[in-house]
Parts: sequence; C-alpha cells; structure tokens
Amino acid sequence: MKFTAVILITVWLFTFTASAQDSDSENTWSGFWFNLTYSGMGFSQKQLEQVDLGEIIHTTSVTTSGLMFSCVGGDLMVAVSLKPQNFRETFNKTTSRHKGRKVKLILDGGKKTDVGTWMLKPTLGGLASLKPYQAAKLYNAILRKQVITLQVQRHGLIELDIPPVNSEFREFG
Repeated sequence: MKFTAVILITVWLFTFTASAQDSDSENTWSGFWFNLTYSGMGFSQKQLEQVDLGEIIHTTSVTTSGLMFSCVGGDLMVAVSLKPQNFRETFNKTTSRHKGRKVKLILDGGKKTDVGTWMLKPTLGGLASLKPYQAAKLYNAILRKQVITLQVQRHGLIELDIPPVNSEFREFG
C-alpha cells in the first residue's frame, strides 16, 4: 500500500514539474513551491483530507538528462530523466507502468556504490528514488561538484549533466 502511495506521488510530481519547466536551453537550477493533495486507493482517509506544502528544484536543459529534487513533509526525493528530453513535453504525461530497477552510483569515475531499487517509468523515460537516502547521496554529490553517473539495471550508464549550484539550489538546501 505504501508503494502505491509513492507511485501516485511520483507521477504527480512528474506532471507538476512539466508545467513549471523553463523554456531556456541553458542548463541551470529552477525551483518552486507547490501544494500536494492526495487521491487514489493507496492513501488513508487522513491523507486524502490532507494538503502538504512542498518544494521542487530541477535542471532546465532540454538537451541533456534532467534531474529534479522534491521535498514534501521533510522527505527528500529525486527523479532523473534517463535521456535528453524536455520535462514539459515528457512529464506532462502520466503512466501507471512502472518497474523496479537496481541503481548504482558512480562519483567522479570511481567505484560503484549500490543505492538500492528505484522506480523506472519506461514510457516517460524517467527514474525516481524510493528512499530519501538515495536523493541525499545525489544532492551531496552536487554540493561537492562531483561528476555523477548512474548505472541502471537493464538500461546502462547515464551521466548526468549537472549545472553549477546557484541561489535557487542553495535556497532549496
């Protein structure tokens, strides 16, 4: 039941990000606040009546793999687009298809670190963390200005194009 809730929240976050995507081709960080409401069978009656305030920060490039962090109720999560694409066009679509995929993190070309199972949305070309520690590892790597590569089970290596930390990113953190 909790896994279903995570899926619905992630789909909603992908959809909401699409409407706020910048049209600039320059890769930078952009962020915004949002209200999150819950619907569907994966939530308790208390959650269905609840509205949470959240924040999103995301990369703006449409020519490289994108990255989006979200924080709702103190939980940090991350979503990655696995190929160069426009968040507005791709994540404005929803899908119920998802698959679990094991992910390894490679920092600065070093050794691979297992970061557990993530949720793959194959029709959207997106990958979402399922645990806050997974997002924290990527977030800290960005602060350290490390080169980030993900090895995704059955998908291969994805090198992320991370823009420099700016005021939007610092304020999110």
